[in-house]
Amino acid sequence: MKLRIQGQSVRLRLKKSEVDQFANTGSCQEKLNFPDSGALSYSLIRFEGENVSAEWENQELKVLVPGEVAQKWASTERVGFRGKCKLPDGSSLDILVEKDFKCLTGEDKGDDFYDNPYLTKKAGE
Repeated sequence: MKLRIQGQSVRLRLKKSEVDQFANTGSCQEKLNFPDSGALSYSLIRFEGENVSAEWENQELKVLVPGEVAQKWASTERVGFRGKCKLPDGSSLDILVEKDFKCLTGEDKGDDFYDNPYLTKKAGE
């Protein structure tokens, strides 16, 4: 699972096996260890709420996904979904979760990435 943070936005990209794990167990987690100073964990978690949201607790970013949204995303060709989480200062955190496509340059090897529609379209032209 890839994590991208930019400004007040966070994006998660999941490979096929990670989407399958999420669909079967309701969660998927990664951890980034730092030398001598702990780790940053981030996870995608299915929950029974109504809106996509995020929590920060014990050095872990948790992106929370309502069950219905999670099921539709994991079991269809739907690429991703968005959410917006209000912050105490009135601003918001933008959340995007996507399936991870094969890179256009062909750098991503293996069968664990989703077919990139641009590559499929180009091959069919």
